[in-house]
Amino acid sequence: PDLLDFVKVPYLARTYACSYCKKSKPYSWKAEYSLSEFRNVLQEGRDTLLHDIFDVKIGLKDKGGVVQNVIAKTKKQQHTFSGKEMYKLFREIKSYSFSVKKTSEKVMLIGKGYGHHIGLCQWGAYELVEKGWNYEKILQFYYPGTTFMQLEKS
Repeated sequence: PDLLDFVKVPYLARTYACSYCKKSKPYSWKAEYSLSEFRNVLQEGRDTLLHDIFDVKIGLKDKGGVVQNVIAKTKKQQHTFSGKEMYKLFREIKSYSFSVKKTSEKVMLIGKGYGHHIGLCQWGAYELVEKGWNYEKILQFYYPGTTFMQLEKS
């Protein structure tokens, strides 16, 4: 999500999260790491040492709750990781919608949803069908501002 050009694809710029998928099994998730495990994963592909991380927090989320960046602070520096980087580095992250909690021993990533939070949520769409929404209303929810039309039959 942090690399999309919403000017070119405005139909993907949803400013709200899907909460209709809350009943699905993969909706809530948690990944827990020892502080050293967390540092080692963040260290991958970086030249600067991150051995003395003392704070980790979400730097920025967009209006839909998608993590734009995570900040890891050491005694000397602040390191910023995009939401996409975090998603790639930590296999246990299930979506771009998560929070970070750090204790003296652990770092916990606590999230909701199962996907990238852009476009259609399959679990949410299923629930909306169960609620009686038609396909046009569902697609309008996930792709706001779009116009539906019939294409020519060939």
